[in-house]
Amino acid sequence: MFSRLKQYIHNDQVLSALSVKYTNRDYVGKMFLPEFGVNKETGKYRIFERAGYFKGAPKVADGAPVPEATNAYSEGTYSCYERAIKDIVTDRAVQYADAPVQPMSDTVEFLTEKVLLAQEIDIWNAITGTSGLQQSGYYTALTGTTAWVDGTDPDILGDMSTAIKAISLAVGKRPNMIAFNTEVAEAVAQDDKIIEILKHHSMDMVTGIGLPGSIRSMKIVIADALYNSADEGLTASYAYVISDNAVCAYVEGGSPLNLGRTFVASQQRVDRWRDEDRKGTFVKVHKVYSPKLMVLGSGYMFTNCKNA
Repeated sequence: MFSRLKQYIHNDQVLSALSVKYTNRDYVGKMFLPEFGVNKETGKYRIFERAGYFKGAPKVADGAPVPEATNAYSEGTYSCYERAIKDIVTDRAVQYADAPVQPMSDTVEFLTEKVLLAQEIDIWNAITGTSGLQQSGYYTALTGTTAWVDGTDPDILGDMSTAIKAISLAVGKRPNMIAFNTEVAEAVAQDDKIIEILKHHSMDMVTGIGLPGSIRSMKIVIADALYNSADEGLTASYAYVISDNAVCAYVEGGSPLNLGRTFVASQQRVDRWRDEDRKGTFVKVHKVYSPKLMVLGSGYMFTNCKNA
């Protein structure tokens, strides 16, 4: 039966373009794991190792053979998976809409939002999960005393300095981005040392979010995406996707030292097909991708920025 119906399912280029152009400023994961298009859904990628760098070229005497050097990599693998969601746009909804195309556009944007939220969750899980930066040597577990939010003796600038030195020594580059949610950002903005610096050098204390665009040469990224952790049908329970973490990282899309990539085998696409029983058109938004860390040493995470 499916083989007969498959011919009626087709990609809608106009709606796909609408889906690709849709953005949500709260979804910032792609800034840390930039998207990288691939032709295959599974494959290998190189992981930077310091042994191939940080050694200059030797002096060579006239007529002497030139020494060889080989870059050092290990290999990782990625396997893309599909995120997909669908809804139906009924003939009645189209018939009585002020603009007939609007119900379809609204549905595409709604479904795209859900796909992008899933990707945002996947990216931050890769970064902050136990297989990512939340392993020994790549994160600092703050205590109730040193927590940035509600801590009695936080050392925010000192913690950042620790991360900067650790990343710089690991990959030879200073971290250039730091991410946290608004709750953590407000704690940072109220830190006594940071207030003392800002009140002499910046108007952002009163005109902006309370912080400059960068701190310690790291661009500040506010990761405020929310998700509902409750099961379907139960009372909603909202939390930040990034949780109460702060993540410092070196990010440069084309660099082998970059924290990681999101391998994308297929961008957001919109398929649609007719359902005569329900008198409407099904719309499906789907994307095929896989976020992967590539250089673990180029990131550093603080956990428990808020007391548990």
